[in-house]
Amino acid sequence: MLTEVRQRAQAGRAARDGVGLLTFTELRGWLRDAGFDEVTGHDENGDPLCPYSRRMIVVARR
Repeated sequence: MLTEVRQRAQAGRAARDGVGLLTFTELRGWLRDAGFDEVTGHDENGDPLCPYSRRMIVVARR
């Protein structure tokens, strides 16, 4: 899955950058920057997230 994000280039023109799937570490950082205090990651069974998890569920609380 690929999502396009529009950014302003230094020259003042809009540029497109491709963004792939985000890691838990990236999502946790974004959510903390947005004001969430507690961010946890779980797999499809509700167990703690690990490198072998097939799905990622992120729960964030303020």
